[in-house]
Amino acid sequence: MPLTSTAARRPDRGHPGAAMRVRRPAGRLFAERRRDPGPVEHRYLSDLLDAAGEGPGAAALAGARSNDNTYTRMTAELLGDLAEPLPPLDRMVLAYALPDPAVRELAGCGIADLCAGDPDVFSVSGQGAGAPFTALRILAAGHDEGVPADGGCLVFDQRTGPLTRLWPGAVAGADSVVLLHTTTAGGRPLRFLHDAPAPDPAAALAGVARSFPADHLFLGPGLAAAVDGSRTGTGVAVAAGGYRPGPGLAHAADASRAGTGEVHPVADLLPCTGLWHAAARYWDHPGPLLLAQTDPVSGRLYAAGFGAGDGPGR
Repeated sequence: MPLTSTAARRPDRGHPGAAMRVRRPAGRLFAERRRDPGPVEHRYLSDLLDAAGEGPGAAALAGARSNDNTYTRMTAELLGDLAEPLPPLDRMVLAYALPDPAVRELAGCGIADLCAGDPDVFSVSGQGAGAPFTALRILAAGHDEGVPADGGCLVFDQRTGPLTRLWPGAVAGADSVVLLHTTTAGGRPLRFLHDAPAPDPAAALAGVARSFPADHLFLGPGLAAAVDGSRTGTGVAVAAGGYRPGPGLAHAADASRAGTGEVHPVADLLPCTGLWHAAARYWDHPGPLLLAQTDPVSGRLYAAGFGAGDGPGR
């Protein structure tokens, strides 16, 4: 079922005249940390992998050294690095392709304790790279219904671990977290969301690009590879209709003065957080931004379009 929405609002509820806004994504990458799972964790992971069809091999997979960059640990270090502390939050959504194997920690409870305001915390998982887009849709729906505005989404990637076999394409080349802080003031307004099956990724991308013209189009690794095997951006630009190849993430040093209509394929390293790391470098650009990604398991195309923001430093 396709799900596409714009900034249409009900006049009798919500925050009158104020679209949900997202401040510049704040992200961090982490050096690898590993640890041996404890007996309770090993049993839990074995049962989970066995239920997923791994059979006799489940116990061996569960016994592999696990990732010690847990979701709670990465969040604590990211929040500690922010130039300004977050205000009290009303809700926080965790978005990831796979659950954190560190079952000795309850990520939602630990992260709630790290945030001021005693926010409601819940997770979006099992959607691969589409998880952060679904999280934004949930936050935007609450905003439109008048839920208090200050909230956020934490997007996670993790290196290979015991659970990475459960969702092909979810394995990241680094441990990473990105914070998307939602509010009614500052940042960029969320103007467009799309979630639909995409049997032909190039055609689906072209339709999305026509629906929400933007100065910069950021493509997740799955989508970039699907529409342009060379990964140069040329095929992507043609498929999107009117976009031209951009400098790419590695050459985005002067993003605020970059030309309009550029497409930026994102490297394979970070399937969930990579788009948001890339877009953060362009958050001060005066024009609209469009982020798009496909998930190889569901075959769906996800997209989020952000309108012009409030100027430098937002």
